[in-house]
Amino acid sequence: FEILVYDDCSELDTNKINKKINTLNNCTFKVLPKNIGRSAIRNLLSKNAKFNNLLFVDAGTFPSKNTFVKKYLGNLIDSDVIVGGMSSAEESPIKTYRLRWIYTKKRESKKGLHSCNFLIKKEILVSNPFDESLNGYGYEDVLFFEKLKSRKIEIKKIDNTVIHTPDDDAAKFIKKNENAIKNLIYIIDTKKLKYDVVGI
Repeated sequence: FEILVYDDCSELDTNKINKKINTLNNCTFKVLPKNIGRSAIRNLLSKNAKFNNLLFVDAGTFPSKNTFVKKYLGNLIDSDVIVGGMSSAEESPIKTYRLRWIYTKKRESKKGLHSCNFLIKKEILVSNPFDESLNGYGYEDVLFFEKLKSRKIEIKKIDNTVIHTPDDDAAKFIKKNENAIKNLIYIIDTKKLKYDVVGI
């Protein structure tokens, strides 16, 4: 196994602590010199990975059960793409982060396919990369999974969730969603995605 942790030029203070990841066996921590975006960083991780089975878990989430990896491995026999899903933290956070928590609990956790927690064969992702024309937050995962489905690549959904930690305050979360709307308009205008896919 190997664990790759890439930071997309966030300049967070925690990166000083995260450097300790490089002292662990088979683990790499890297801070990118410039922000390349959510699609590009996933493509980069897949290209740099040594092994054939890639498990993506976003920062700000953590497995809900200690059988997380074992359950994915048990489903590898008959599946090339497996999505584990997302859930919200049980307890409501302080008011500053409550909007993000409510959205995850009421809406995001109900969404069928998430790129924050999925396993995929390397050759499938390399030949069907995330669309790097999308900038910033929003809809890159919808576009990615729709592309796989259009190419008749089966996607298996299992109950193997990660719990999302609400780490965006209301203002930051609203700004992210404004960017997501811009991405949505772009992918519809460029006919990369149809209206009915996103439920409009």
